[in-house]
Amino acid sequence: MRKFMLVFISLASFFIFIISFNRVSREEFIIKRSITYNINEIMGTKGYATWFTTNEKNKDLFFDEMYSFIKNNDLIVSISEIEQDVDYSNDENIYLYFPSNIGTIESLYTIKERKNIDFSIKNDDYYTSNLEDTDSKYHIQYLDKINNEKYNGIINIYQFEKFYKSESFKNKQTFFFNFYVNDKAELEDKLENSSVFKYIQDENYLSEASIYEPENIEDTSINIVIAIIIVILLLGICNLVKKRKEIYIRKSMGMKNIYILVHVYRNDFLEIVFTYFLVQVLCFVCYVGFLNDNSIDFAIILVKELAVFIISLILIGLFIYFLITRMNDISEIKREKENHDIIFYNMFCKIIVILLILQPLHIQAIDVKTNTELFKTLNKEKEKLISYVYLKGIDVGKETEKYQFYKKLILEYFNNNGAYLQNFDTYYLSKNLTQQGDENQSILNYPFPYMEANSNYLKEYKLTDIEGNLIPIDKLKNRTLLVPEKYKNSDISLYGGDEIIYISNGNIFNRYSVPTDYNTYSLKDPIIYFLLDLTEKNVYSGNYSILFPYNNQNEINKFNSFLITNDLKNKVLLGSNKDDFEIVYNYILKIMIRSWTMLMVQMFMFFILIFETVYMFIVQGKKVYILRYLFGYSFAERYGEIFIYNFTAYIICILIGSYLIKTDIHYLIASILLFAFAESSIACVFIKWFERKNAANYLKGEY
Repeated sequence: MRKFMLVFISLASFFIFIISFNRVSREEFIIKRSITYNINEIMGTKGYATWFTTNEKNKDLFFDEMYSFIKNNDLIVSISEIEQDVDYSNDENIYLYFPSNIGTIESLYTIKERKNIDFSIKNDDYYTSNLEDTDSKYHIQYLDKINNEKYNGIINIYQFEKFYKSESFKNKQTFFFNFYVNDKAELEDKLENSSVFKYIQDENYLSEASIYEPENIEDTSINIVIAIIIVILLLGICNLVKKRKEIYIRKSMGMKNIYILVHVYRNDFLEIVFTYFLVQVLCFVCYVGFLNDNSIDFAIILVKELAVFIISLILIGLFIYFLITRMNDISEIKREKENHDIIFYNMFCKIIVILLILQPLHIQAIDVKTNTELFKTLNKEKEKLISYVYLKGIDVGKETEKYQFYKKLILEYFNNNGAYLQNFDTYYLSKNLTQQGDENQSILNYPFPYMEANSNYLKEYKLTDIEGNLIPIDKLKNRTLLVPEKYKNSDISLYGGDEIIYISNGNIFNRYSVPTDYNTYSLKDPIIYFLLDLTEKNVYSGNYSILFPYNNQNEINKFNSFLITNDLKNKVLLGSNKDDFEIVYNYILKIMIRSWTMLMVQMFMFFILIFETVYMFIVQGKKVYILRYLFGYSFAERYGEIFIYNFTAYIICILIGSYLIKTDIHYLIASILLFAFAESSIACVFIKWFERKNAANYLKGEY
């Protein structure tokens, strides 16, 4: 039992560390990506935002006047520009002015090199969360190293004057500034009496700056923590039963209850605390590294959790003390007496533990399933996925009037040279907004799955009509709606289309863009809006729905020739599926390993709970079970009561869980029945081992 206790404490310590690590790193990631939240928290200011409108003639003058205004008034100011690198990455460039007489911003970000930048002067220094950026000497450090990867987006904080040389300043004429002040009225007065006020066109020009604060995500990890404490209590009760004879002997010698508790459990208590602490230290070194400025706050959280853990052990000790005080009949040392109180406590605690872990276990299992399926998909479809490029953008510089012309030109080339259109994102965006309760009027709420596709994409699939005839994709008319038979009697007017063709059910369509979420990788039986012309419906929307084959030298040469001929060589920005694949693959691999580790820890903890329950029954009535075995009782006759007790506990779990747990009733019943089956199987194995190894020792009184 001691070994089981230490193994369980090790797993519990690991689990508590991981849930704390995930929570803190998630909050840190959100906070560090919000310059407004950081400045307001550290400086005690409030952020106010306003628009400034310029034109090509006065834009340079505007920047000079704005820079002088900010510097002369010692204002804290920032400009944020989001650069969408790929559909799952948002790189944020922040341009910051921070007066030197207020102090440095060392409290805002913990820098790996422990250096800080003076944002009141003009130089080339900047902060970045991209650890591969060798041009910067100042790298923003995250607690969780995975947050520094490109997949999560990069944050760069530049000197304010660098904004003048940025692409955003060159290509825009309207700019959004954030001012951080203690007094809004004072800021208004300064603006209205300055040379920059003429660039403000809105009467109510100062609005409160938006802040991204840590999310209030429902955290079911507290359920697991409570379950851990209860299982430790049950293991403590098991240990009490095992040391029952020693306790009675000490009582007969006149030793007081409190001294018995201390003498019998002192070493156990120290071993448990030491094991918990050692695992926490090892996890800290593996996941975080050595103690530094960035991790000190997290270390304090772990120390507080250690204190709570020790207090929980003390409370468990008080309950064990209560049970010791009830062990008064010394004659019990020579006879087997079933302690119904202990069995009741055991079953009661077991029911609570099962109810507590059901929902977190369900969430973890779903996480494991989706991450594993996505990882398998990436491996299976690698060769296909990496062979495409997509249109990321068109850099027209100051020739904004030519943007539509260039876009149409490049899309026409794609359209005539084998490009794939496969827009899943319109439907999934609609679905996500509906689930979040966001009533965005510009986004249609599609009741049935929907996608847009062209002939090149659909040729990869053999579509048949409801009579089983193969549909000739080349002969489809533009804006044809391909509707699965299951929706034949439904209202599909929302989906548009000039003509409707009903197709057979059961078709599954996959993305050719690199998937970042397995749940959005495919669509089953979608309504398909067929397009011949990629320039229709503005299908280039930043979701990278258009993919162009780029996997042989002839295609590359032909495409480069087209770009040069049409003066697009330096204007067309392309994204590569190959680059995206490497980023996503490495990220998903790490996430999958983490999710599997957490699931296995939870499952092993449940195994220990099952072992403890069976052990309690066996130890309480060991001689009775052995005698039944010697007298030839069947397995069911010998141990039927154990299975009846456990089956009753699971029935109670179903009844209570159906009212208290926010999950599908079918999942609830299936999970509890699975738990019951697992416990029965483990119980049978343990009982067979018990009869084979310990029967003789029990009868001789040596166990």
